[in-house]
Order: sequence, then C-alpha cells, then structure tokens
Amino acid sequence: MEIKEKELFEYIKCPLRYDLIRKGNNIEDNQSFKGMCYEAINSYINAKHNGLKADANTLKRKWDSISQRAVNDGIINTKKVLDGWGLIYRTYEYINMYNINFLDINTSYSIEFPGTGVCLTGVLNPLIDKGSYIEVFVPCFDKQIPDRLEIDRKLKHTIDAYAIKQIFNKDVIFNYYLPSQGITIQTLRSTKDYERLESIIKAIGSAINANIIYPRETFMCSSCNAKHLCKSWTGQ
Repeated sequence: MEIKEKELFEYIKCPLRYDLIRKGNNIEDNQSFKGMCYEAINSYINAKHNGLKADANTLKRKWDSISQRAVNDGIINTKKVLDGWGLIYRTYEYINMYNINFLDINTSYSIEFPGTGVCLTGVLNPLIDKGSYIEVFVPCFDKQIPDRLEIDRKLKHTIDAYAIKQIFNKDVIFNYYLPSQGITIQTLRSTKDYERLESIIKAIGSAINANIIYPRETFMCSSCNAKHLCKSWTGQ
C-alpha cells in the first residue's frame, strides 16, 4: 500500500480530514506567515541550484509578490511584511556567507518499511552534501528558539533521515538556522528513532487498511477548513 507523506500527516492530524481529502474534497489550510517565508527562500534556493538569476533583488520581488497577496487577503499586516523580509534576507546572507551549494532541493523518495506492507512517498527538504554525511538545511522563521524535544522527535525529520539513509547510505544532520537569533541548532536521528518511525507507519497502515476513520477533536478544530464537513461540528 502506498501512502503519500501528506496523507500520513493528515491521518495523524485527523483521520476524518485524511478521508475527506482522499475522497477528493479540496481542503487546504490557510497560508501561514512561516509558510510564506519558506516559499520565498525556497524559490531563491531553487533558482541558485538551477543556475538561474538568484540575488537579493529577485528574492525581494518574490517576497513582495507573496506578501502583497497575503496583505490583500488579510492574512498579515504591513509590519509582518517588514519582519518577514528581515528574516528572509538574513537567511539569504547566511547561505551566501557560507557559500552553501545544495546537492538537491526536491529529491523524491519512495521507501518501503519492512513488515508493514507500506510504501511511503514524498519529497525531501534541501540537501547539502558534506562528504561523510548529508546536511538538511532547515531555516526556522520563529522568533523563539524551538523546543529541543520537539525538533529531536519531529517526525518529518525522522522520515527524511530514514529516506536519506536508503538513498545515499549516509548519516544525516538537520541544521536549523534561526535568522531572528543568528544561531544554528543541530539535531540527529538514531536507530531508536527509526524503530519508532517503523512502529508508527505499521500502526497507521493497519488503521487505514481497516478503514478506521473518526474525527480527532483537538484545539485546532475551530480553525479547521473541513469543519463544515465534520460530523462533530455539523452533528450529521
């Protein structure tokens, strides 16, 4: 059974959302400030990697285009536009200061988990070949330093590390760069993390095969774009 990475995270978030999306309902979360920052810096990394024009001016034009739509839609205000550009520009400076050359930015993966019957597919974050290991570049657009436990157990990183081990046969370091603080934080994955991932995949694969679908009620429900289709909210 093939499960797309997005489907996996939707099932974890809420099995009902997963089922609605699988049945063709268009359920997209509203774009976030951090998501917009990622879109802008990833466009720069993509252009740089592919030998296209990539400088501060083109990056600024990209951010202006993204942020203007968000202002018009009432998602962010003009102060956030300025804050965002500051974070994005400092990330741009970091990439150029260390002359980072990306191995790839959209590496597709397809990994099978032994004993689960599940094949997980998705796309890796930007990769940097460090010779003896692979570095995954993770710009962090939060103002606060991320929680250590959170990044050490972040499932997306464990999936990426698992896939990279299979594709490149190398260990992985996730390098967080915090432009608001001007610091970097590293996190690794171990055999125990991979065993935890395999158990999660096995459990979710079994649940999907058994068609176990239910609304998972959390604090996020009130802002969910699928609540008009949810029996917990509509009573139907």
